[in-house]
Amino acid sequence: MSQAQLTIVIPVYNRATIVERTLASVAAQTLRPLAVVLVDNNSSDNTLEVLQHWAEVNTAPDFSVEVITETRPGAANARNAGLARVATPWTMFFDSDDIMLPDHCTSAIATAAANPTVQIIGWDAELQYPDGHTRFLRFTTRDSIYANVFHSTFSTQLYMAHTELFRQVGGWLKDSRMFDDCELGNRILLTYPIMVKRRGAPTAVVYPQPDSISNTQVSYDSIKIALDGIEAVLPPRHRHWVDLQRLLMTATWARHSEGAADHARAILSRQPWLRRQLWTLFYHYSLHGGRGVARLYRPFTFLGI
Repeated sequence: MSQAQLTIVIPVYNRATIVERTLASVAAQTLRPLAVVLVDNNSSDNTLEVLQHWAEVNTAPDFSVEVITETRPGAANARNAGLARVATPWTMFFDSDDIMLPDHCTSAIATAAANPTVQIIGWDAELQYPDGHTRFLRFTTRDSIYANVFHSTFSTQLYMAHTELFRQVGGWLKDSRMFDDCELGNRILLTYPIMVKRRGAPTAVVYPQPDSISNTQVSYDSIKIALDGIEAVLPPRHRHWVDLQRLLMTATWARHSEGAADHARAILSRQPWLRRQLWTLFYHYSLHGGRGVARLYRPFTFLGI
């Protein structure tokens, strides 16, 4: 039997009631052989038992399943624990409340086989909201660092990469709780990897949860570690991009929190005069529901503003 080329790593925390939907979509994958690592992140419900039972029922000679535990809190820690168990050339991280269509892994590995020098295979995903409306999460190989900072094009569900590439950049930022996929993607992109985007309809479906980054209950401090990490490794001429992302997020929170305005003033105060005037317009535009600031701002970056 041939060796598996891909491992799916899924961190799970208190998802006993919904993780079976995700696991069922993994079991339905047409790619064989395939490896799966499930990481229980110290759940307080019976998630671990659900994972162990699923592993017992589904493990087969061409479908290996390993269940491990990680007691340190945070998906980043759980993903690092899973990454340490990977023995295949490719790794795909996935979330415990989303699903993959049956040919998701097959099409990813087929794209890799057709592009033997490539280190990252990306794709689009469908985002389904509780009220029934949908939109798409887009992966792009163009203007990739800028796109990732503002649009999180390296969201967990949008790509797979060489396992050694994940390890080369140091894995997930262990202390980060949110926006950690964007932070990891930034470090990956700064190695200037060879990438290709798989074409065709999305084969991953993402279901937003209440702890989404855009949720109004998310605090400024909850993403500070990740954004600081992105800023620290960007070339100096691009580091202000992170400040603009901070400002746009703050505009969202300011609709519901007076304290957010203090963060906005601090961000604006450290910008050069011309940039401060422009960003003030962007802030008020976003504050009143305007979208697309990153696209509006991109031409100004070429002028050094």
